[in-house]
Amino acid sequence: MNGDTIAAIATASGIGGIGIVRISGASALKIAKSICSASLSPREAGFTHFVDQGEIIDQGIVIYFPAPNSFTGEDVVELQGHGSDVILNQLLALSLQLGARLAKPGEFSERAFLNNKIDLIQAEAIADLIESQSQFAARSALRSLRGEFSIKINQLIEQLIKLRMFVEAGIDFPDEEIEIRSNAFIEENTRYVIKSISDVVVQAERGCLIRNGVSAVIVGAPNVGKSSLLNYFAADDIAIVTPKAGTTRDVLRQEILLGGRTIKFIDTAGLRTSSDEIEQQGIKKAAAHIKSADIILFLQDISLDNIKKEKSVVDIKQELALFDIEPHLNSVFIIINNKIDLINEKPSLQEKGGFIEVNLSVKANLGLDLLEQSLNKQLDIGAGEGDFSARSRHLSCLQSAQKSVERGLSQFETNAASELLAEDLRLAQDELGKITGAITSDVGSGGCR
Repeated sequence: MNGDTIAAIATASGIGGIGIVRISGASALKIAKSICSASLSPREAGFTHFVDQGEIIDQGIVIYFPAPNSFTGEDVVELQGHGSDVILNQLLALSLQLGARLAKPGEFSERAFLNNKIDLIQAEAIADLIESQSQFAARSALRSLRGEFSIKINQLIEQLIKLRMFVEAGIDFPDEEIEIRSNAFIEENTRYVIKSISDVVVQAERGCLIRNGVSAVIVGAPNVGKSSLLNYFAADDIAIVTPKAGTTRDVLRQEILLGGRTIKFIDTAGLRTSSDEIEQQGIKKAAAHIKSADIILFLQDISLDNIKKEKSVVDIKQELALFDIEPHLNSVFIIINNKIDLINEKPSLQEKGGFIEVNLSVKANLGLDLLEQSLNKQLDIGAGEGDFSARSRHLSCLQSAQKSVERGLSQFETNAASELLAEDLRLAQDELGKITGAITSDVGSGGCR
């Protein structure tokens, strides 16, 4: 770690009751003593005047956290004054004049990581907690910050280390008088490791959805009510609604909180064959979002005579295929039969094989509560009290680790290739180590602990 001292304003910009300047490094205490009129005692909040060359800048609280028992593992001082940008910038400028340098974005967390106060998952969880847009996202990020995700990764690494020891013992000491595990034992334990990784993969997938929000793409032909549905959820007229087909040509997005979770609604251009170049570009953009959607809200005007009343997911996929659109395998389909008020039908919700069907009228405000109910249910599916926040890189590393172990097991079962299994287990351990920021795969050193 560099010996320099860093400082930065730790609270958000703007007017507030309290604002904090944080200083970390070898000179933090010396700088604070030059600014504060009060004496500093470790981990005690003390009232002080903040002084610049004898002139009082502000008054507030100062707290000194001596190393190594601080967030960064270094000497840390927090100057807690009034939440004025003018005052906080004065305190920061004074800290810099006295020997600190301006911290880079995320540098306090970086120092905490480098000083082994937190791992990489926890460092990322700090940013996730700050940026969280829903209660579920905040709670999940807090669980990761507290180390719950890290514990699961370290448990997987311990399993891999133990399994590697058994496999490599048979390779390195085939003629020694030590206990060599049977092939059946190795295969059974390798399958157990694969199952353990798979379970964490499922949790990480949920964690990604919680962190990023669920995407719900509104799809259908022109003039079926897609933009009206978006306006309903947005509680605002963000999309233009006219009787003219092809009004929506670009993608419109709106994030809302539904049941405490973030859902990203995406209104797309109406799907139809068109010679209009701009409309064609809109349909291409729609296709990209449909292919990656978590939920596909397929709208149709049920009042039209040529509309198939009993439509299935197969029917929808065939319609999308006409525009070279293939939805994601895990996409959830909700078929929305809109404009029931025109044919005097009642609102209804049915769960059918592989999809949900809702009969409603956006314009007449009929059955929209049923749609919200079905969306809430989809957001709740698989949700657990122990869910943690996760990022795409975490999921990618977990999936790579699982593939490596599966490949090694296949080669071991087919050819009794212990060396290949050992190498794949090492690769899997490296992938998991990348998640926490510790990538050593030396069995003798205890791996990634």
